[in-house]
Amino acid sequence: MRSYLDAMAAETRPPAPDTPYPVILGANGPLMLALAAELADGAPPAGLPPQHTASARRVLGPDKLLVVAQPIADSIETARQTVSTWLGRAAFRAILTALGHPTEPTDDLVPSLVPFDGPDAVAAAVQAHLGAGADHVTLLPPVGTEFGPGIDQLVSLAPALR
Repeated sequence: MRSYLDAMAAETRPPAPDTPYPVILGANGPLMLALAAELADGAPPAGLPPQHTASARRVLGPDKLLVVAQPIADSIETARQTVSTWLGRAAFRAILTALGHPTEPTDDLVPSLVPFDGPDAVAAAVQAHLGAGADHVTLLPPVGTEFGPGIDQLVSLAPALR
């Protein structure tokens, strides 16, 4: 990843436009977050609790972008499916374990990772991440959501997020 970031900064043929842009390194784990702190302008951790956001902010420092991706759902079933899928990834399980969370989709874990109980629950999750040090929070509708219904879901959440 270090070599890749170096290559991104290297001269290109033809030359890239002379426009600065932030380099945001996809990072959830401690090593990638440390690399983002060292070589990038920030990181976008995804699907983790505000406790992780606070830890990521400490690693990144105060001057790096922290753009948290917050999954959302419209039902407990969809939220549980999202969490179950993510728990199938060893790296995700390891991060949750390090934070002291269970590695199965319990009734306490699911809503702490994927709010599903309406606009107020989503707004509370967003505020928790902002309070933990996120600069921005991006909402992620469930994988497979059709474009129109996904936009409708986001529009319905907008008043609670203002």
